[in-house]
Amino acid sequence: MSRYDVVVSGAGMVGLVAAIAWARAGRSVLLLEQGKASTWHPEQERSLRVSALSAQHMAWFESLGLSEHWHESRLCRYRQMHVWDNRSDAEITFDASHSEYTQLGAMVENDHLMWVASELLASEPLVTRMYETTVTSFENQSKYIQMTLSDGQVVKAGLL
Repeated sequence: MSRYDVVVSGAGMVGLVAAIAWARAGRSVLLLEQGKASTWHPEQERSLRVSALSAQHMAWFESLGLSEHWHESRLCRYRQMHVWDNRSDAEITFDASHSEYTQLGAMVENDHLMWVASELLASEPLVTRMYETTVTSFENQSKYIQMTLSDGQVVKAGLL
């Protein structure tokens, strides 16, 4: 039976970055994903599924080491953003010149972010990744959670 400090169920953007953050905090992590490992290549066509990352997120990602793997040509850094409502005349403009930052953040393809996080996790000794695996049952015990995985393995963790 394997023991981990944390089991993260789901290797999407949030799960991957959470696994990195837990590992950087010195915790052993089991990262589970129902599907296959995501693939991405900088030469592939741009995806329309993107996220806007704030300057604070970019700084946090840099502290975790993700910035070492970014493909700058796939980031769209922005200094200003104008948002409006199509049913009224409400609108607002955000501008980095009104803040302590030189930029507000960056737009990034979700697949690129997941690839960057996966690249970083590949060299993270505290993280074990298991794809095509899920938690089929779990039981809350006194100081840990005991889980049975879809491949029959039983693991224990302090947090699921």
